[in-house]
Amino acid sequence: MTGEIVAIVISGGTLLIALAGGFGWVIHRMDAVRDELTNQFEGRVTESEHRVTGRIDSVENGLGTRIDGVENGLGTRIDSVEKGLGTRIDSVEKGLGTRIDGVGGRIDALDERLGGRIDALDERLGGRIDALDERLSGRIDALDEKLSGQIDDVEKNLTEVKISIARLEGPTRPMVAR
Repeated sequence: MTGEIVAIVISGGTLLIALAGGFGWVIHRMDAVRDELTNQFEGRVTESEHRVTGRIDSVENGLGTRIDGVENGLGTRIDSVEKGLGTRIDSVEKGLGTRIDGVGGRIDALDERLGGRIDALDERLGGRIDALDERLSGRIDALDEKLSGQIDDVEKNLTEVKISIARLEGPTRPMVAR
C-alpha cells in the first residue's frame, strides 16, 4: 500500500467516525427532548389530579356541611314539635281526664300528619342528594375520559418518536475490524 492509499483509508475512517459521532449527538439530543416532554406531561397530569382532587374535596365538604345543617335543623324542629306535643298532651290529660279518648285520636292524627311531612321532606332531600351525586359522577367520568384520551395521545406520540429514533439509528451491527 502506498502512502496515498493509507491516507485515503485513514481520511475515510476519520470521516466515518465523525459521522457516527454526529449520529450519536442527534440520538442523545432526541433522548433529552423525549425526557423533557415526558417530565412536562407527568407534571401536567399530576397538576390535573391535584386540581380534580381539590374540586372533589371542596364539593364533598360543601355537601357534607349542607347535609349536616339540614339534619341539625330538622332535629331541632322535630325536638321542638315533640316538646310542644308533650306539653299539650300533659295539659289535656290533667284538665280533661274524661276526654282522653278524643284527645288521643287528635294526637294520633297530628302524629300521622307530621310523619307524612317528615317522610315527604326526607324523600325530597334524598332525591336532591341523588341528583347531585349523579351530576358529580357524570362530571368526574367526563374528566376521567378526557384525561385518559390525552394520556393515550401522548403514549401514541411517544411511540411515534421511538419509531422515528429507531429509523434514524438503523439496524444494530456489531463493530468488527476487517
